Amino acid sequence: MITMKYILTYGENHERYDLFRDLKSREDVQMQVRKEKKVNNKLINLIKKIHLSSTISRKINLPFKNIWFKKDAISFEENQEYCLIIVDMALITFSQKELNSFVNQPKVRTVLVLINSYDSETMKELGIKSKIRKTKWNDIYSFDMDDVRKHNFKPLSYCYYSLHDISNDRKVVDNDAYYIGALKESRKKIVFSVLDRLQRNNVNFDFHLMKLWKDRDKSYPYESSVDYYTATEKKISYEEVLKGSSRSNVIIEIVQEDQGGPTLRYYEAVTLNRKLLTNNANIKQYPFYNSNYMRVFKDADDIDIGWLMDREEVNYCYNGEFSPNNMLKTVLE
Repeated sequence: MITMKYILTYGENHERYDLFRDLKSREDVQMQVRKEKKVNNKLINLIKKIHLSSTISRKINLPFKNIWFKKDAISFEENQEYCLIIVDMALITFSQKELNSFVNQPKVRTVLVLINSYDSETMKELGIKSKIRKTKWNDIYSFDMDDVRKHNFKPLSYCYYSLHDISNDRKVVDNDAYYIGALKESRKKIVFSVLDRLQRNNVNFDFHLMKLWKDRDKSYPYESSVDYYTATEKKISYEEVLKGSSRSNVIIEIVQEDQGGPTLRYYEAVTLNRKLLTNNANIKQYPFYNSNYMRVFKDADDIDIGWLMDREEVNYCYNGEFSPNNMLKTVLE
């Protein structure tokens, strides 16, 4: 009997979060991280930055972005069945010709896994939606149930997060609230309104806000209390994010407009046993939702400061349900 083999290809950004680490020890899974080429020539490097610029991509989708990425071959053995899983942000590294060659292979099931919302700013900045539309996928799976309903995708079922080990004691809580995120236009207003409410109520918060490059010289509120930075100035490792989440009583999640799926803050809250404050009303339909530990707010005035600061024992009884091992079963359905 021929057993299925899996090829999982994803971008460097998702490797940074080590989302798929549970699969690395499996013999039936070949994992490929699509990496950018290193360019030493200053002029060519400038052209590369312009070509890949998210600011430009929001206005015009420049073609051939894939030329800036290493061409690691994807090959298939004869008489072997494969499931090729391409994670959304890796699409920028492929030409349309390459994608078409995969879907035309015999004995290969080619699926797309979306862990960004289809209509989000992130997907627009990548300029890859046209590749999604032009490719004849066997199936498209999405983490966002709004997209599942709107675009007739299949549900991914929350199974793309590997449990992480962190060195600090998870029981030690130093802060009332933790938030990290980019100051994108679609959520900037609500981020600052939340920050203002916490500041006025003497909440001990730990905020890390990444400025967009075009806003790098702008002044923002509470600069003495907030860690403002740009992507070129500082890289915050995911291990640092996990330590920040684990040291805080409440993890704050603020989703982009047009996003109906969770961010990693949801997964961190469940796996670290921390309370979650989110503006994503869909949380009530997610696994592990518990109204004692998870609260939804529409605007900053909705936030229950007492709940935010109240220390209590949290236990979601998590037992590996988010593991990408479950994703391998899901993408064959």
